Amino acid sequence: MSTEPKADSGEKIVIRADAEIQDLIPGFLENRQRDIQSIKAALTEKDFEAIRTLGHWMKGAGAGYGLDGVTAIGEKLEEAAMPI
Repeated sequence: MSTEPKADSGEKIVIRADAEIQDLIPGFLENRQRDIQSIKAALTEKDFEAIRTLGHWMKGAGAGYGLDGVTAIGEKLEEAAMPI
């Protein structure tokens, strides 16, 4: 599976997925949208543990679907939210 991200361009990101998981991609992306909303809420509350946990989940989910960009974002969130 691969993606062609068009960062900040407003263009759609194209995901090429194996046939076995193509039907799962819309739900996967909906879940990531919910993650974004949860992260925004956690930022408002300064709940960095929630952000760390969401980042960890995103890292694993991205890896499971072969979406390296999601994995990288999740990893960065997890690292950034670690206690000092």
